[in-house]
Amino acid sequence: GPLSGSGQIQGLAESQYTAARCRKALFRRGDKRTMVSMEHMDCTSLSSGQASWRSGLEVHQSKGSTDEGAGSLAGLHEARKRHQGQFWTPLSVVSMLWRIAQEAFESQADRKITLLDNSMGSGRMWHFATADRFALAGCDVDAELVAKVQETAEAAGFTVDLHARGMEEVAPRGFDVALVNPPFSLSLQNPALKKYPCTTWGKFGPDTSAQSDEYAVCQALEAAAVVLAVVPSGLAADVVAGGLIGEQRQRLRAVLSLGKTAFSGEGAEVETSVLVFGRDKGEYIGRISVD
Repeated sequence: GPLSGSGQIQGLAESQYTAARCRKALFRRGDKRTMVSMEHMDCTSLSSGQASWRSGLEVHQSKGSTDEGAGSLAGLHEARKRHQGQFWTPLSVVSMLWRIAQEAFESQADRKITLLDNSMGSGRMWHFATADRFALAGCDVDAELVAKVQETAEAAGFTVDLHARGMEEVAPRGFDVALVNPPFSLSLQNPALKKYPCTTWGKFGPDTSAQSDEYAVCQALEAAAVVLAVVPSGLAADVVAGGLIGEQRQRLRAVLSLGKTAFSGEGAEVETSVLVFGRDKGEYIGRISVD
């Protein structure tokens, strides 16, 4: 299937990412809790001050940011059908994720790093990628936007493997790093769903139903050596408690709490967190608040 096997995107990272490096390189310690300031994250420095290859894609607004909203609990289902959970990841958050993933990037200096996003949207997660160092793979249900991202990326010289399909229709394998911000709390019903700890009984039988954000995390963990996932804080708490992802829990290094305002620019107010996973079992350093 798409994104499976060797295809255009090859190789599995032997990532040297560790919680100790994460602490040393990224976080300053306070007396009672660790704080990270996104205000001081200079996005432009990641690409040497040059404009991103995907700057032209910034004209495309997310469906969620332009939607009229649910208005009431009864209208929530209809609102989700309209915007499909599509909200762009703020560049300040993307910058932070790239700084965390830097250890994995530097460990593969002899070849291109393969990046996966199983709900790619406008390609925000790849904003700081350069064609000489990275290859891009992803999927999304927004076919028109996928085509625009592919055209822009290919024009910039990237090797790409992009598909206008939902995450439940692809089987990604063998990636170095997955950077994902999946749609929250959408119901996936598909007889071809991969069986994960998060899949449940659905209308097609056992393990044919899942929640979009939970499934995206499970899929990314199977597909990539290092995973950074933006998720609802409730989901993050479930993962910390040992639910949803099974034995993959031992790969969890940290949970970064973004609070309720990280997506305010997208018109969304929801408690979000970032799950940080390494390649193998490692030290879990705990929850980190981000201001």
